[in-house]
Amino acid sequence: MKLTTAIVASALLCPFTAMAQNAPMACEGTTGDMFLGIAGPSVQIWGRDDSRIQGVAVKLKQDHHGFPSAWALSITGTQATIIVQEAACAASGGEFPLSFVLLTNEQLTHGCCTIAE
Repeated sequence: MKLTTAIVASALLCPFTAMAQNAPMACEGTTGDMFLGIAGPSVQIWGRDDSRIQGVAVKLKQDHHGFPSAWALSITGTQATIIVQEAACAASGGEFPLSFVLLTNEQLTHGCCTIAE
């Protein structure tokens, strides 16, 4: 019982750090034109027209738990890196607890994320 209480208390005090290890991410570009989801080794990106492209997401090793976190993405021949950090963020879809920067060979995109449930 005490261990369970300690785990719950830890999750309440550091909710994103506690849940971030392998939790799925749901992200939205700040303009609301691009959406991104990461679940395990899979990534999907889609726009308002709901046409989706899928790829592989590999979480990069880091010397700490939680955020900031980074993933190497491989999507239809394009390599990208997404970095997610704890920072309040506003997008057309609302307020989010995390922000991201997505860098491809063609552009830099900013947006907001949350841990998906």
